[in-house]
Amino acid sequence: MLSKTQQTLLALFAVIEQNVETPYFERFQGSNPEFLSDNEVINVRELNGFLIEAGIIERGSEIPYIKKDGVTIESITPDIIASAIPTKAKHNSGTTMLLNGKMVDEATYERDLALKKLKNAMTKTKEKMAANAFLLGKYKQANSNSYIDYEYKAATQVDAGDVKNWIVFFFDLIEKYEEEKGVLPTRIELGKTLFEKIIKNQEFLEIAKSYSNSIGLSSEKTSIFLSLLGQKISKIRTTSDFDGAVINVDNYIYLSNDQALVSGYAALEAVDEKGTPISVKTTEILDTVPANKETAQGKIFAKSAFAPIIAIPSLIVRYEITNTDAILIGTTTEKGTSGLDAVADYYLAMSVSDMTSAISTLVDVELLNLMLDKETRTSGKTAIQTRITALA
Repeated sequence: MLSKTQQTLLALFAVIEQNVETPYFERFQGSNPEFLSDNEVINVRELNGFLIEAGIIERGSEIPYIKKDGVTIESITPDIIASAIPTKAKHNSGTTMLLNGKMVDEATYERDLALKKLKNAMTKTKEKMAANAFLLGKYKQANSNSYIDYEYKAATQVDAGDVKNWIVFFFDLIEKYEEEKGVLPTRIELGKTLFEKIIKNQEFLEIAKSYSNSIGLSSEKTSIFLSLLGQKISKIRTTSDFDGAVINVDNYIYLSNDQALVSGYAALEAVDEKGTPISVKTTEILDTVPANKETAQGKIFAKSAFAPIIAIPSLIVRYEITNTDAILIGTTTEKGTSGLDAVADYYLAMSVSDMTSAISTLVDVELLNLMLDKETRTSGKTAIQTRITALA
C-alpha cells in the first residue's frame, strides 16, 4: 500500500493545473479507459483481453502484434518517464502567498510549485510520444533509444489535379471510411499547407456561399475548421520528433477514430511505509527524498511508465496529396472581389480579441493585407498590422 505522503502527492498531482497543451495526448485519454498493467511490461495478449472487456474490439478479434526496432514483440516495456525537483529546508517566516486564489504558507506554495513543474515536464514527454505515435504510427523511447512501431499502412497518394470538387472529395472519403470501418471518423485533419489552400479553393468558396448554414468556415475557441454538414475538418497541429525534426505532414489528410487509441501504463516500483519495495498498478508515482545531510537538499520526484497504444491501426487512414499547386485558389472577379473575401470576412466577424488570437498563427500576408483593407475597427486594424509587421 502507498504511504500517506505518496497518496497525498498523487492526489495533489491529479488536480494541479498544467501549462502544456496536449492535443495528441488528450485523444489517447478521451474515448477509452486507461490500460493499467499488473507488471512492468504491457503484454499484448493481456491488452487484447482488456480491449474486448472494455468493448473496444469485438470478441474473437485480435489486435496486430507490435514491432520493436523491426522485430515482432508480444510485450512493450515502456521507458520510465521521470522528473525530480530539488527542495530545501524552509524557515517558518510566517509569510503567506496567493496560489490559485487562496492564501497559503510558504512551504505549501513551494511544494505546489514543484508539483506543477513536475507535471509540466512529465506531460511534455507524454505529449511528444503521443504525437509521434499518432502521426507516424511509431515513436521513439527516449531512454532506451528503441522504436515501438504499430505499422501504419502507407498513405494513399492522390494527385490534386485529379480532384474536380474538394467538397465532394471529402464526402467521398468520409463515406468510404464508414463503409470500410463500420464507424464514422471522429477526426478529419489536414496538414497546414493543404488546409490553407483548401479554405481558399474556388469551388469550396462557391459552394460555401450557397450552403452558408451547413458548409463553410467555423470556429472553436481560436481554431478554425471546415464544417461540412456537421463533419469537422481541422488543421493538424505541428509537432516534432524526438530528434527535434518537424514531422512534415503538410500535404496529408488523416481520418481517424479515437476508439483506436489507448493510454497504456506499466506497473511502477515504490517503497511503502515500512520501507518495503512494492509494485503499484497506477499511472504515476510521486514521493519525497529526505534532505541530504551534507547539502541539506531533498527532492520531490515523479515517474510514469506510459505507452501510447495504437490498438486498431486500421482506424487511422492517411492520404498524401501531391501536386498541390493544381488546387485552384479563388481569383479576382470582374467586380474586384477576391476569393479570399470569404476567409477575410470570417475573421473580421470575430470580436477584436478573438480575431487577434486567431490570426496569431496566420502567415498568409495577402490575406492579412485584405483584412487590413476591409477592417473598420481601429483596434482591429492595429492587431492586423501588428501581425503583418511580425511576419516582415
